[in-house]
Amino acid sequence: MASYYYHSGSLVNPLFAKLDDFLIRYDKDEVTVNDIAVIVEKAYHDITDALASCAKQFAPERKKSFYKFWWDEELDILKQASIDSNKLWTASGKPRHSPIFDKRQKARLQYRNRIREGKRINDQFYTNELHTQLYSLHDALLRKDGPAFWKCWRSKCTSNNKDLEVEGHVDAVIIAEKFVQHFSKCYSCNNEKQRDTLREDCTLRVNYTGFTVSDQLVFNTELVSKIIHELKGGKAADIDGLTSEHLLFSHPVLVAIISRLFQLILHSQYMSSGFKRSCIVPISKPRDTRTKAMMCDDFRGIAITPILCKVFEYCFFDRFHALLVTISSVLRMVSVYPCDIFLQ
Repeated sequence: MASYYYHSGSLVNPLFAKLDDFLIRYDKDEVTVNDIAVIVEKAYHDITDALASCAKQFAPERKKSFYKFWWDEELDILKQASIDSNKLWTASGKPRHSPIFDKRQKARLQYRNRIREGKRINDQFYTNELHTQLYSLHDALLRKDGPAFWKCWRSKCTSNNKDLEVEGHVDAVIIAEKFVQHFSKCYSCNNEKQRDTLREDCTLRVNYTGFTVSDQLVFNTELVSKIIHELKGGKAADIDGLTSEHLLFSHPVLVAIISRLFQLILHSQYMSSGFKRSCIVPISKPRDTRTKAMMCDDFRGIAITPILCKVFEYCFFDRFHALLVTISSVLRMVSVYPCDIFLQ
């Protein structure tokens, strides 16, 4: 963790001076639109690449069941002693009757006995957990709580090992292509004429600047730090392979760099192309995916937003939430005020 902390700071630290210098030049109108696009895109990719490379170097990836809760330092010592004694025995010509051989056998026996003991602890833990689960099932039956019973049942007594079949296909590559074709339609416009009309309407507002952004609305370092520390952990990685933990455990200079990048985006109104990329995960609508013939329409897409874009959205909402109007607030206004006010 300390290695990731310091190495991430050393990689992104040069961006701090570059963004500061560019913001000064931007205030003096010494940069062009192309310059803004280049610096925003480069800063975004430098940040994501630096965090991803640090995580790959100092945070090894393991399978879900790789780490065992009963493995401790004593087992590490016994394992290393067994390895060392076996190397010494091999270097001595693998004798069958000698103190070196006896030491090797003793070290191996201690290591294996300690592993068996740990596995017994694991089996006992699973048995206790199973008893607790059965008690929960019994309690749900007594309370006639159907949803709680079946939720508990599915968590322990069902298996999802069966291959998923979508539109008559079980091959993962073909299914993925089917999902690409299906969800791409969701992002296409329904009315091309209306799209062209809205695009022409946007050209009429090219010179619109709005109100001046005051110091209270700036995305400063304090705001970005607060938003990052409020992010929930344990979430899926975005399309760049980053999660909230990549930001939480990085060097504090990264927060200052992100705040300056957000200020540049806010003032220049240029959004990084990395913010527009997301990873769509299909989630089945029916609960039983094994007995029903599944189609692409039976899945809803969950878009995993890039973590930097998520931080920017939270910062934007924190500063400008008073200017954002939702459907529910409009409905409340309609219920309180006469309708002719909105018709005028």
